[in-house]
Amino acid sequence: MYIRKEEYGGFLPLELNNGCEYFDCLPEEYITRYNSGTTAIYAAILSLNVKRIWVPYFYCPSVWEMFKSDLLSDYTFIPYYVDENLLPRDITQDSDAIILVNYYGVMNDKIFKYIKDKKNIIIDNAQAYFCPPIMQDRILNVYSCRKFVGVNDGAYLIGIHQKKFDFEQSYSSDSLGHICKSIEYGTNSVYHEQATNDSKLNKEFKLMSVLTTAILKNTNYNNIKEKRNRNFNFIHEYMKKYQELKIDLSSPIYAYCYPLLLKKDIRMKLIKQKIYIPTLWKELISSEFAGLIEYNLSANCLCLPIDQRYDIEDMKYICDTIIDLLKEEN
Repeated sequence: MYIRKEEYGGFLPLELNNGCEYFDCLPEEYITRYNSGTTAIYAAILSLNVKRIWVPYFYCPSVWEMFKSDLLSDYTFIPYYVDENLLPRDITQDSDAIILVNYYGVMNDKIFKYIKDKKNIIIDNAQAYFCPPIMQDRILNVYSCRKFVGVNDGAYLIGIHQKKFDFEQSYSSDSLGHICKSIEYGTNSVYHEQATNDSKLNKEFKLMSVLTTAILKNTNYNNIKEKRNRNFNFIHEYMKKYQELKIDLSSPIYAYCYPLLLKKDIRMKLIKQKIYIPTLWKELISSEFAGLIEYNLSANCLCLPIDQRYDIEDMKYICDTIIDLLKEEN
């Protein structure tokens, strides 16, 4: 069928192929594309229509900020602590909903087992883009694109019975500059631009931009999975004598990072070596959480980069740098 173009002539635009998104194997009615993970969480809560929701203390502060806003004033959010398996500790769900976080992207099997025979579950896979969605009644899966692909916005809400909302379309081309600049100048040189974009994005509840969708259709997902899994496994083997966190490698892991939990914090020393490690989440490094798992993870867990930019030589350099710093500490 012939469809007339909106315009003809002029300069050539960025040329992208009309390929496949990672979740194209699922029926379209089970997928909604949003501009951010926060928006997808918001839509998931409205879809479940359960007024009491259990949420971990160990969670993204921008999402907690949304929970405390007037936007969801009719809902009650009950914080919970996590146990040594990073699963909910001491909660009674009944008819309430639970937000489960796939921390670091290493909890796929643990979450699958935990939710058996449960309903009203929101699985936050922001750090686990390649974790298969659980397609069961009243279970919703949230994915964020930006930790795995070089895009400016983008998140998916995947589930059988989700509501569709008439959110405004987002546009990302005007704020894509820092991603383009990073190719020539490096990511650290445009960090403040990226932080400004993140702050703006978390306050807007919109649909995914057309540009982001186009980029996602041009992404080599097999390459991303292969490199992340290879880099993850290398660090795990190289650093296992230092690792304080239990990690199950019985199935492949295509994680956001390698979470290296140490007995002490060497983050600032790594930054001086231009190895930039995010803190998840610094708000929990306080006396209120002293002695708890949440404090230990926030203060001492290094989220080591394992993404598709890096090879085994890079992983070895990062590991050797950490080992040298630990020797200095002793």
